Amino acid sequence: MAVDVPANTDSPTENDPAVATELPIGLVGPVGSRGSAEADTPGGSGPARIGGSRGAELLWGAVRSLRGARRRHAEERAALEGLSFLSAASLRLGGSLEPYRIIEMVIELARSRLGDGAMLWLRAPEGDVLDLVLVDHADPQAAAYVRALTATHPPRVTDDYAPGLVVRTGEPMCIEDLTPTLRRSLFPDSREYARFRQFGWGPSMTVPMPYGDQVIGALTLSRAHGHPPYTKVEQTLAEDLAGRAALALVNARMYRESQEAGRALQRSLLPAHPPVLEGADVAMEYRPGTAGTEVGGDFYDVIPLADGRVGLAIGDVMGRGLRAAAVMGQLRAALRAYALEEWGPADLLARLDVMVSSLPGLPFATCLYGIYEPARAATPVAGSRDADPAGDGPDHQCARVVLAGAGHPAPLLVPPDDDPRYLEIDPGLPLGVGDPAQFVESAVELPPGSSLVFFTDGLVESRHRPLSDGLDLLRVGMGEQLTRRRGAARRAEIDAARRRHP
Repeated sequence: MAVDVPANTDSPTENDPAVATELPIGLVGPVGSRGSAEADTPGGSGPARIGGSRGAELLWGAVRSLRGARRRHAEERAALEGLSFLSAASLRLGGSLEPYRIIEMVIELARSRLGDGAMLWLRAPEGDVLDLVLVDHADPQAAAYVRALTATHPPRVTDDYAPGLVVRTGEPMCIEDLTPTLRRSLFPDSREYARFRQFGWGPSMTVPMPYGDQVIGALTLSRAHGHPPYTKVEQTLAEDLAGRAALALVNARMYRESQEAGRALQRSLLPAHPPVLEGADVAMEYRPGTAGTEVGGDFYDVIPLADGRVGLAIGDVMGRGLRAAAVMGQLRAALRAYALEEWGPADLLARLDVMVSSLPGLPFATCLYGIYEPARAATPVAGSRDADPAGDGPDHQCARVVLAGAGHPAPLLVPPDDDPRYLEIDPGLPLGVGDPAQFVESAVELPPGSSLVFFTDGLVESRHRPLSDGLDLLRVGMGEQLTRRRGAARRAEIDAARRRHP
């Protein structure tokens, strides 16, 4: 119900838009013939008229009440939008473990909500320098200017202005405009200040990035010239975003450091380079079976022995992580020691079984050990055709490998002119659970040009396919790859021969 307001000094002006607001029905009574409202007096017997100053005061109070309700509604809505923004930001930041990707997301989020430009500063590992790790602005030239300016005058933690002051004290800093003192500190050269003004920099805000009792960096936000300064609500929103960014960034750093430590540990426990062998080539490869698992129990070793023989070992300690890697390191060291003592494959596995059974925690492990013997010329028997110079020459023995397994997958043999096949050997039981007397040796001849592939079960096992399919994929893939390599080598030999004899 609209009510005309008489002229009064306490009433709002004619330009006040709140005057046109409809009041709730029941606030005033029906309008009389003279334009005044009627209402029952609290204790009276009949209706009383409310007009003049009294009616204006009631109306002005209603207007103020409506204004307050609108303001509270706007504040509540802004708070809900801020919480929704921070919730979405936390999900995005927590979904990545790449430090630079997290930095990019922080800048994107800050610009989408809080300004035309955003800069993220991080403390350098050493010294008091603050590194500008990323800057973005609606004007690409403005971002390029900030990068160039920071490269020539890097900020420091000891500075008395942002971002150094914010990182040192942990308190946010808002700047509506540059004061003469601050301008002289930031831009000693007046030409630099004039160039800064050309890009239309306006109000700015720098908030800390705390983690625990430390401040690892700062986030700077800016608006174009002529825009209003940042409010307390926006400052709180920026501080919450910076805190979430610091947590995500530190977690990503710790994850990266643990990955690097895992890789270093795994490299230290495995042979760095294959030994140079006579008449044979050795290639080795280690890759984590699960993303993020850099340390595990898989191991391999190539051990040169007497008379040109070579010990070949591969195994897998059950489990993952540092504990499996620790057991693996002990197992590999013991295996190498037994191999250098010239124990045969079955005897070596029997000793390893005793060693594994003595370790605390009852660890289990699989292992495959073989001794490779290179091809040698057969010794001719006196009076035989081999001793006759007019004969076809001495026979040559094929290379061979003597194998014994302890619950480990059999190796894959890739002959030079035949399809790959898995060797049929006694599988045995894993180390730590079997009878040492059950390890059985098998001797396999290796024709010239053949390859023998040792692998762990993580290469062929998967939740998404059966073991038989994984074994078939490995067999077919290795056959195709070695065929291509042999074909390329053969073509290279033919090309070399044609160059020598055109």
